[in-house]
Amino acid sequence: MPALVPSTGLEVGLRTQAVSGLQSSVSVWGLRSASELVYIGDAGATEASLASRRRGIEFSNRWQPVPWFLFDADIAFSHARLNDGSRIPNAIDRVASVAGTLKNLQGWTASLQWRYLGAGALAEDNSVRSLPSSTFNLRATKALGKVLGAQASVTLDVFNLFDRKVNDIQYFYESQVPGEAAPVADRHVHPAEPRNLRLTLQASF
Repeated sequence: MPALVPSTGLEVGLRTQAVSGLQSSVSVWGLRSASELVYIGDAGATEASLASRRRGIEFSNRWQPVPWFLFDADIAFSHARLNDGSRIPNAIDRVASVAGTLKNLQGWTASLQWRYLGAGALAEDNSVRSLPSSTFNLRATKALGKVLGAQASVTLDVFNLFDRKVNDIQYFYESQVPGEAAPVADRHVHPAEPRNLRLTLQASF
């Protein structure tokens, strides 16, 4: 199997600013690949599989009704199949992101983002599907002006704001642990990080 396989893609889109303060775009795309890499959980590696075809549509919006407020909304749908008609494991069907940002209010900027990852097939026959996840992230930044001759700011990020119990990674494969008579097919997941904070000081010289 060669290190790289040929792929053919096509994308057609349209962008408009017909509404004052609103930028909207929609694009339709398709991709054909001569071989798809599929994760083999028991081996902890990927292996080449059949050729695949994917297609989808993406819709993006950026709205700024006033100078101090910005609203972003993006949603995408995709359809992924191997050439024999079966599902591509871990290819999710839809994703979405919505964010609102307050800008430059007496040196403060704050944003709240919602991120959604939809369900997807975990097995080629679609008999097992991943669970969708929904999380919120918060960011607040305060401009400090000049500190020691540098333009500085401090930012607080709060990831997984509502401490949702969701999974970052989900697989379905057979595994066997001590005490089991035979391998068992089951979900294997990596939980998302619980609510956590990050404080950043940035200086531009």
